[in-house]
Amino acid sequence: MASPTTYRTQLENAFQQSGMTSVDDWLFSTAAQDIFRPAHDRFVIDYTPQYSQNATILAQARQVLRDAEARGAAVCNP
Repeated sequence: MASPTTYRTQLENAFQQSGMTSVDDWLFSTAAQDIFRPAHDRFVIDYTPQYSQNATILAQARQVLRDAEARGAAVCNP
């Protein structure tokens, strides 16, 4: 079972209130993006690994995120 988090609760409530039936479609909605933005910003902008040996892994994860965002933008804005 997934642990409850503020973001998870916000996402679940907003999805239920949206009336949408496709989670995939909803995750690309402005409402979902507004919920994800603070977590995204905290990870991409502010997060510093506790151990220096993890800096390379963090850089790779950030690159994967940038690539995914680029693909998402291309899908949403053909």
